[in-house]
Amino acid sequence: DQLSAEQRAAVALHYYQDLSVEDTAKALRIPVDTMKSRLKTALRRLRDLTGSEEISA
Repeated sequence: DQLSAEQRAAVALHYYQDLSVEDTAKALRIPVDTMKSRLKTALRRLRDLTGSEEISA
């Protein structure tokens, strides 16, 4: 897998389940700033993997 389990969970809840950053952080029991960092890192990784600048927050 190209994303860590934590990154996949963050992306799935925030983008596919349409939860806010705050609600996603609560669901994963992590601080909001950690949630933001995981999403940023995951999106960067997805951009690198796809060679696309189209993926954005």
